[in-house]
Amino acid sequence: MKLYGLLHCSTTKKALAHLLSKQHPAVIIDYREHPLTLDELTMYFHQSGQPITAWLNTSGQAYRNQKEAIQGQPEEVILQQMANNPMLIKRPLLVGPNVVYAGYRESIYDAL
Repeated sequence: MKLYGLLHCSTTKKALAHLLSKQHPAVIIDYREHPLTLDELTMYFHQSGQPITAWLNTSGQAYRNQKEAIQGQPEEVILQQMANNPMLIKRPLLVGPNVVYAGYRESIYDAL
């Protein structure tokens, strides 16, 4: 499994530890160094079934700086903004064989 996020993010580390404790091999991919393409983001977003608002890192500085430009925009515009600035993406983004999930929720990880 892949966890897209930041190497030093406590939530991403917590998600990694959870996966490893359940015997799910996983790696963290720093999305600043290896950003997701618009096509990848769009594909993962649609696979997740989550609303676009669940994908936004609303507690981050990047979102606060662009909040006015993001709110009310169509999904494809927000995804483009995320591709341009991965710090807008909620951490971690879990990508596995049968799951794509933005954020960390223990119940989701337990169900894997």
